[in-house]
Parts: sequence; structure tokens; C-alpha cells
Amino acid sequence: MPPIRTNNILPIRRPTKTFPDREDELEDTITTIYCLLDDFLKAINRRPDDPQVRLSTAEVMPVPLVASTFFGGNIDKTRLFLHEYGYMNKMISKGRFNHRIHEIDPALWQGLFSLLAEFFKRNNSERTYAVDSLPVAACDNIRIRRCRLYPPEEHGGTFRGYVSSKRRYFYGLRVHTWWSRARESRWSSLWRRGRKPT
Repeated sequence: MPPIRTNNILPIRRPTKTFPDREDELEDTITTIYCLLDDFLKAINRRPDDPQVRLSTAEVMPVPLVASTFFGGNIDKTRLFLHEYGYMNKMISKGRFNHRIHEIDPALWQGLFSLLAEFFKRNNSERTYAVDSLPVAACDNIRIRRCRLYPPEEHGGTFRGYVSSKRRYFYGLRVHTWWSRARESRWSSLWRRGRKPT
């Protein structure tokens, strides 16, 4: 027996989204990061890029921020993703991109993060935060003298730290993270054990 065809006179509508999809959040965040950085660079009257560069500084700076937000800090995956999905029409090689990131003046990053921190402080009236830190060991204690990442001859004891909860020394970096009460924003930073947070 053949199926009976029925004509539905009521149009089928998809329910409105009450929660944004991950793709919507991803696209909005990438666009916001780029626009914010572009406006920031224009506001500080930074010297224009060399006309021969394929990517402007405003296109290079969002990649590490997007990488830390969505890709676990993997800059190469982020670079490829942004190019393949059309966020950046032109892309440079992995090595050249690494050079471009390191050419950006650290004072520029510091100014950007200071501006964002000030904006966050003004919009978070509660001023209630949770702070945590964890060690990221570069090597085991017994291998400190052979560590190539942070040679002890160059850095001395700067990267040596102590975790009191584990009653153990470590050699590496410490990650410090803090959240607002509403968990609106997470800010992380890495620094050597001997350096105090600002």
C-alpha cells in the first residue's frame, strides 16, 4: 500500500534559539577581537605597517587571542582555521607568522591588556574574584641542569618554585587565573616564579 500524502497547511517554523550555538559564539568572538584590536591600534596612532606585508598587525594580533580562547593555545591550528574558514583571506607560513608575532612590541600587548583590565574593573561593580594558580613544570627536578627550555646558567633560580600543597619543588612557570563572581571573564597569565604579579 503506498503512503498517503498529506498537505500541511501550517508552515513549520523552527523555534527561536534561546541559547547561541558554539558557531555563533565563535564567529562573534573572533569578529569582536579583530574589531577591538583594529580600533585599539588606530586609537594609539601606531605607525602604519610596511606596504609589502601580507597581514597587517591588526590581523596578526587576534590569532594568539583566538588560540587561547578556543584552541587551547595552539597558534598553528588557529592560523589554519582562520584561513580555511575565510576569516583571513591571505595567510603567511608558520615560520613567517611566528616572526610577525615576535615583532610586535610587548608594550603594545601590555597597553591592550591594561585597557581591557580597566574596562573589566569598571563594569564589574561587585569586585569579588576567585584566584587560583598551578605549576607548569618544564622538567623534573633531577633534570634541571640539562633543561634546554630555560637553561639554569642563563636564568639562575628564577624558574625554581615550591608547591606547598604537594610539598614539592618544581622548575618551570606558574599559571595564575582569576574569575569574577559571575564568571564573566577568565584572565590567565604565566610568569616565572620569582616575578610578582602586577
